[in-house]
Amino acid sequence: MDFNAQRRRSPLILELTPLIDVVFLLLLFFMVSTTFVQEPSAIEVDLPQSSAAALVPSGTDTEILLGADGRVVIAGKVTDLATLKDELRRIAREDPTTQVVVRGDKTVAYQQLIDIMSLAQEEGLTQFSLATSRPGGAAGAGGVP
Repeated sequence: MDFNAQRRRSPLILELTPLIDVVFLLLLFFMVSTTFVQEPSAIEVDLPQSSAAALVPSGTDTEILLGADGRVVIAGKVTDLATLKDELRRIAREDPTTQVVVRGDKTVAYQQLIDIMSLAQEEGLTQFSLATSRPGGAAGAGGVP
């Protein structure tokens, strides 16, 4: 008996349109449900104000936060000067052209800012920017040669 002679099977066709719809819905879901963090920091820093436009060039950069209470934060961790020096040494070994962006509270002692910049220079990092905020509240950075 030949059962296949009477019936021919139609080729299996995979519809892509519903699959594409599901992929787009998943993409939309994850885009909407993702939270965006603008500027994580371990300490609150009240930046000084400046009306100048941002002068930070594109490329790799390292942020150092200086709190009003004297705390120093790099890579999201509160640190002391010895640990900061080690971290700056590691960064300089990886990429000596790294831009160091210093975000210091407006009440930070000028000497502490100079100490941090001197530490970075001793380790071979010579490109600095001092972060400021615009009078309207947006953050910017002024370059320091």
